[in-house]
Parts: sequence; C-alpha cells; structure tokens
Amino acid sequence: EPGRRIHRRRAVQLEVTIRFRPPASFTKIGDAGRLTLVGRTRNISESGMALVVSARNIDRYLNAKDKSFDAELRLPDGPVGLEVEAVYFKKTLSGAVATYTIGSRFIKAEGQAHARLAQFLQGLPVSSSH
Repeated sequence: EPGRRIHRRRAVQLEVTIRFRPPASFTKIGDAGRLTLVGRTRNISESGMALVVSARNIDRYLNAKDKSFDAELRLPDGPVGLEVEAVYFKKTLSGAVATYTIGSRFIKAEGQAHARLAQFLQGLPVSSSH
C-alpha cells in the first residue's frame, strides 16, 4: 500500500546539518548563499528521517515547489551526505524561538552513504519507544 512505512524507524539523535537551496523568488546575484542550519534527528530509518531545527522562519523553503535540501548526518564513523525531500513540517513557537520538526525522505545518497547509514541502523537496538 502506498504511503506505508517499509523501514523501521529508530529513535536516535544524530547531529545533522541541512542546507537549503535559495527559493526561485530570490534574485540571483552571483552565487546565492544557501541557508545552513544545524539540528538533530528525532528518528531515522533507511528511507527517511524526522529532524528538529531551531530557526526564525523557514516556511518559504519548506513550502517551495522544490522541497529538497542537502543533509549531512554525523555518524560515529564520520559524516554522510544525503539529498532529502521534506514531506511535512510542523512549526512550534516557544517565546521568540521557533522550532521546526521536519519529516523527510531520502532522495539520493552520495557514494556509499546509504550503505553506511543502513549498516549504522542495523547495529542499533530495536525499540518501540524513546
């Protein structure tokens, strides 16, 4: 059935750096800077992850036609680069600070990235709660 999860999510927190592409509405003057944020995974599977980042307002990136961004996960044996697409997001305000929970799926993995991620996940204990 489409939309059903085929990979078990693991409740593990890893540092993740995400880099958004500038929305098409931004004027291009030379090489436009990319918004870079550092957050943590809430859970992860072989097909995607939920991550949490603090940001003022990234709705325009997450609502853009192209919802993909680059992510670098910090695995114990080193960083792994993945191309990711946002599937959903939820913004939570706590005073002046906004936190985004972003659910995403992996689109592309660089080289052995996906194999390394799968190997890391297989070494984790399976748990149904965090």
